[in-house]
Amino acid sequence: MRRSIAAAALLVLSTAALPLYSQFADASSAAGPVTIRAPWRFHTGDNPQWAAPDFDDSQWPLLQTGKSWTDQGYPDYAGYAWYRIRVDLPANSAPLGIALGSFYTSAEVYVNGKLAGTLGHMRPSPRWDYLPGVNVAPLPAGPAGSAEIAVRMWEFPIIAHYRPGGFLEHPRIGPLDVLEQADFSRRARLFLSKLPDLAVDSLAACLGLFSLALFLLRRRSTEYAWAALWLLSYAISRAGDWMTVLLASPVVLTQEITDSLLLASLFLFCLLFVWRFLALPTDNLLRTGIVLSLLILTDYPLIQTSGLTVTQAHVILFVLILGITVIMFLRLIRSAGAGNYEARLLLIPFLLMMGAVDANQIGWVLFTFRIIPSPILVLSRVGPFTVYWNNPCDLLALLALGIALVLRFTRSAERDERLSAELGAAQRVQAQLVPAVLPSTPNLRFDAVYRAAGEVGGDFYQVVPQSSGDHVIVIGDVSGKGLKAAMTGTLVLGALRTLAQENLSPSQILLRLNAQLAVSSDGGFVTCLCARIAQDGSLTLANAGHLAPYRNGEEVPLESGLPLGITANGRYQETALILAPGDSLTFLSDGVVEARNAHGELFGFDRTREISRQSAERIADTAARFGQEDDITVLTLTFAPAEVIHA
Repeated sequence: MRRSIAAAALLVLSTAALPLYSQFADASSAAGPVTIRAPWRFHTGDNPQWAAPDFDDSQWPLLQTGKSWTDQGYPDYAGYAWYRIRVDLPANSAPLGIALGSFYTSAEVYVNGKLAGTLGHMRPSPRWDYLPGVNVAPLPAGPAGSAEIAVRMWEFPIIAHYRPGGFLEHPRIGPLDVLEQADFSRRARLFLSKLPDLAVDSLAACLGLFSLALFLLRRRSTEYAWAALWLLSYAISRAGDWMTVLLASPVVLTQEITDSLLLASLFLFCLLFVWRFLALPTDNLLRTGIVLSLLILTDYPLIQTSGLTVTQAHVILFVLILGITVIMFLRLIRSAGAGNYEARLLLIPFLLMMGAVDANQIGWVLFTFRIIPSPILVLSRVGPFTVYWNNPCDLLALLALGIALVLRFTRSAERDERLSAELGAAQRVQAQLVPAVLPSTPNLRFDAVYRAAGEVGGDFYQVVPQSSGDHVIVIGDVSGKGLKAAMTGTLVLGALRTLAQENLSPSQILLRLNAQLAVSSDGGFVTCLCARIAQDGSLTLANAGHLAPYRNGEEVPLESGLPLGITANGRYQETALILAPGDSLTFLSDGVVEARNAHGELFGFDRTREISRQSAERIADTAARFGQEDDITVLTLTFAPAEVIHA
């Protein structure tokens, strides 16, 4: 009994002679990595002296590893905290390391008071990093024996209310190369688990590039450009998770800000795509959606500047995204109900993809409230792959969207072929409105230029010789544009050729043309100037609402009746002139007078009068350079040119 008491006393005295170390773990007995399951001493706050090997931490509480400090009496704690433990290291010539496992903070590892390694980013100031791997720090080389290991950690205040702090796994000590191989293997397994996400992201990126190619083939169809930007933003915004694992880089706060920018861009481009795809005008729904998309950019700045928690930010983000989703859903439903084929094409991919996005945001809200353990629910695990429930939704949505884009492009191509055929027919009709060759006589010289504002114009002119040697000159402008205007012009010229052979006067020709157009013009009208000139220079003119011609630079005063086709009771007065040798007449359409420059200024009558003695080519060039907005037609007539007089 006395011997036992003496031994106990000796043990107490010997223990009192040593420093009161925090906690002890033995890692010296095994050749491979040893898991440190012993509890560590723990203290909140920060003090550089806590790294010292002789610091007395016996008063610090013990915390288990493999469980966060959040679950061991320090809920919502943010900032610095220290872990300490004394470990017996093995006698091993190979470099050693310590693996801390995955955690949501940055950390520094000290061995015997000296910094051995940094995980994440701690200096000059810490920042939040999510470190998903094994996270290995080297241990300094030295002889076998005990070493005081201190780990200085930092928890980001904004995430502390829902992200656990501290050790989430049991640390391990062992050969550095073995631990680094374990880190690589864990990241490889994690990357494999995310391959379903990678497959969906790759499909979105490929579909975005495909849509971009469609836009390059059809530059006027900007819906393909918006679709490309939407899908590429979608793919990039989702790539952060698996890219972090692939590149072995931490998830940092700047990435969160970038994700916010990408998310705002995603919804903005999606809105513009839907509106352009449905050929809708900009309305209040679109404007509201754009504002909500831009408000997404304020999410993280509010966290940084206003003390907003991540949970509150996720609630705000969910409200914004839900608002955008409702806006697009209402627009698609309205358009589909109105018989819009394209809206029906978009309904399925929209409901799948946007429904998944909204559900994902609900998951994040519930996760930050600690109601569910993960923000995205796992649908199944197949071998090394983890399939989340939104993966099949996104996959089906992208396939349906791809089909919608292909169908849209096919329909557009067919429509373009029909339009091309119609345009070819219109151009053939147009060729009938503007003769390729004008008649020529010893006393009369004609020159003409026609420049359509579009593919097909509504201006026309003709010079029709008569058996008497006279010539009938007609210039006109059909209201409207395109094929319909060209067809009306063809109708006028067909009737004119018949009437010109009857030796009718200009007023009689206009009366007959007006009678035909009044019953067949379908609400349109035609301005027309008709003149008849003899070989001796005598000229008779009648006008139906067209611009008067210019004689030697001066406007010819004419009585003008109503344009053709407005009423069957039109009346047209004739004006007679005698041209002197060398006189010139210039007939033109209102495309010259109504040319408008970039400042909105009209070319006007004064400028037209000043250039009216120039050639038809010069007049048309001058008006076109000023700013062509309508068809330009110029027809000039010179009576008894100088070479004829002096012949």
